[in-house]
Amino acid sequence: MTPQQLATIAWAFATLRYEDAPLLKAISSTSLERAAEFEARALGNLAWSFAKLQVANEPLLAAIAASAVCKSAEFNAQGIGNIIWAFATLHYQTGLFVEAISKQALCIQADFRPQELANTAWSFATLAVLDLPLVDAMQKRL
Repeated sequence: MTPQQLATIAWAFATLRYEDAPLLKAISSTSLERAAEFEARALGNLAWSFAKLQVANEPLLAAIAASAVCKSAEFNAQGIGNIIWAFATLHYQTGLFVEAISKQALCIQADFRPQELANTAWSFATLAVLDLPLVDAMQKRL
């Protein structure tokens, strides 16, 4: 399976709120090995799926975070909202990940729709991260 297919299957099960432990374990182990191959959108969808199902697989989250740092410039507003929401929901963060996502969010803040702004603001607050330039940019959008 391609990384996109793995993320899409995880997304489908999460959307249905159906937690199939063997399937999630298989997706997780395969995704761990291939995290560097995932595009930004698939990383966000994969993280969102595990968060929606409340499955905090720390090795997988670490791999997603590392890959997201390398691909942070590829994230659009929806992708940022999804991935940071997932990490905040699972109460998982790494400094480099949050810094990279924050930097990209600031670069494309004009593209954020109200829901993406809300999700991103909530996520940073939940992670107890105060990024003043990002907060200032978000505030100006209100």
